[in-house]
Amino acid sequence: MINYDNANYVLINKFPKMREIYLEDEDYYEDLPYLFYESEFTPYIMKLIDTNSITQLKEVFEFIEKLLEMGDERLRTLVGVSVVESLFFENKFMENFEELSKLMGKHTLMEFHQCTDFKNRRENEQKK
Repeated sequence: MINYDNANYVLINKFPKMREIYLEDEDYYEDLPYLFYESEFTPYIMKLIDTNSITQLKEVFEFIEKLLEMGDERLRTLVGVSVVESLFFENKFMENFEELSKLMGKHTLMEFHQCTDFKNRRENEQKK
């Protein structure tokens, strides 16, 4: 099991670019994994999309899948909120979702479907 308390270290050990960013402001990000994942990891993913870096995107989605599958509850929530929901609200990401979804595992896809279900429920409630 991967623990929430190690969230930042798991990320920076997997992706050297994230390590560089983290070490620049370690005191700031140390106890704020939500902030680090949302403000640094999510934009990193968007840059990979912009540059069509399929191999690296596959690695990113394998990593996300591993966290969702093997993480404790707090870590799964962190990834769901800070990464999946953040990506869900990125227009460019959703415009490419069909293609990107081919790189995702079942846990990651379930998280995106939960975002879609929630959005649809809200829109239906607002129409009433």
